[in-house]
Amino acid sequence: MKSSRGENSKRAIKIAFVCTGNTCRSPMAQFILRDKLKRADEKGVLVKSFGIRAKRSPMNENAVLALKALNVPFREFTSKPIPKSLSSYDLVVCMTEEHFELLKDFCPSATTFDRLFNLGDVADPYGKDLETYIKTARLLSDNCEKLCEMIIGYKRRHSI
Repeated sequence: MKSSRGENSKRAIKIAFVCTGNTCRSPMAQFILRDKLKRADEKGVLVKSFGIRAKRSPMNENAVLALKALNVPFREFTSKPIPKSLSSYDLVVCMTEEHFELLKDFCPSATTFDRLFNLGDVADPYGKDLETYIKTARLLSDNCEKLCEMIIGYKRRHSI
């Protein structure tokens, strides 16, 4: 996470998840991380998600069902394309190496789940069955737990 903006500032840490269409993986990760931060009573973290090819679509029905299966609260969601302000995010988590490659020059804060958690790409469940979505949501949940711990540690070290 970036730390060049002043160690003791009280501004929110901004995290973005990025996938292809912003209807499956990245919105699931967004809601899962928000839930984990809320359960940890961590405030001051802004979590959003975007898609490289997003077309203002609702979250995929199986993604919604997978979140429900994991008891993750969510709200109505519309996919969003990559904003020009993406480079202002402290951490941009890409679901695949391909997403990372597309964003790395535009957004130096981009990273990949592979680099954060040594997992490799998070496969796109789009068009697959509900069980595949639930497996993807569990994978995202496990990694969002690690990310939540990283955020808490970072905030404590930097008095944010």
